[in-house]
Amino acid sequence: MEKRGVFLYEYATCGSIHDIPPSMAVEGLGMFKALERGFSACGRTSTFIDPEVELFPGYPRHKFSDEIFLEFVQEAEECLIIAPESEGILLRLTRLLEKSGRPNLGSSSRGIRIAGDKYATYKRIKSFSPKTEIYKGGTSLSFPLVAKPRDGVSGEGIVFLKEEDALAKVPRGYVIQEYVPGRPMSAAFIVGDEVNLLSVNTQELEGFEYVGAKLPVEGVDTEPLFKSLEKIKGLHGYVGVDFIYDSNSDVKIIEVNPRLTTPVAAYQRAYGVNVAELLLRNYHGKPLPEIRKRSPVHLLKTPRKMVDSYISFNGYSLILRDWNEGAGLGHRRGKH
Repeated sequence: MEKRGVFLYEYATCGSIHDIPPSMAVEGLGMFKALERGFSACGRTSTFIDPEVELFPGYPRHKFSDEIFLEFVQEAEECLIIAPESEGILLRLTRLLEKSGRPNLGSSSRGIRIAGDKYATYKRIKSFSPKTEIYKGGTSLSFPLVAKPRDGVSGEGIVFLKEEDALAKVPRGYVIQEYVPGRPMSAAFIVGDEVNLLSVNTQELEGFEYVGAKLPVEGVDTEPLFKSLEKIKGLHGYVGVDFIYDSNSDVKIIEVNPRLTTPVAAYQRAYGVNVAELLLRNYHGKPLPEIRKRSPVHLLKTPRKMVDSYISFNGYSLILRDWNEGAGLGHRRGKH
């Protein structure tokens, strides 16, 4: 059987576009666009598109099913899955891929099982993170707190708790974590035989809702981020880390994402790199090129359709703009 190149699966684009809010779907479409362009530049992209998605002409249209998914997996040279950790979606699809025996450019089910569970992640990297518990009706932690689902993504279900009475809003089984004031940020890594830092970004939030990123950011101590990734076995390929950079220039890790994250849409413009090529080189054990800053970028998610957008869907757009201010957050030590 002749193989079709890289099978790129993204949860919203490839069959579940109406199962998630448009504000999250547009992020998935943006990630898909960046990788589809990248893999196509390296050879051939193999994928299918939800019939409800009017973008990406030239690919077959299918509603998602395990049978369709596995058909494309079996015909691929390599595979990459982009899907939310919530409800075990990314873990289940990765296990299907692993059972097929086809090459996986992303993290293994072992890494996803840990990193997809915020409390399991905390237990491995607690020296780098705010104190965290599973909510069982009370807490020993100090207020204010943040409560969230153990497997949530994109800020879904997050509740800010100023005092003990607010615990009444929290479902049992949620993760509760001591609130750390500071600058919300993220970092992206390519994990293989070595761990390579790709980018450090701001996280632009409204409340706890993600509305974009500014990048690249320089002067952040990334050593704790490297150390945290070493403590979670099974991570591979693109891995994101969300963290707080506090007033003392300390890093507090909030969560680890064992998959692509939304700022990937900006990396070609910011660094001149093809992330798809990096993933292929990483999987095949080839050295990665040096990542150098080219142009500061503001990735903006906005609740309206824009003619100059990177991508738009159902009233939401991702926009790439110049970030004229540049960035630097004060340097103490680090690898970036």
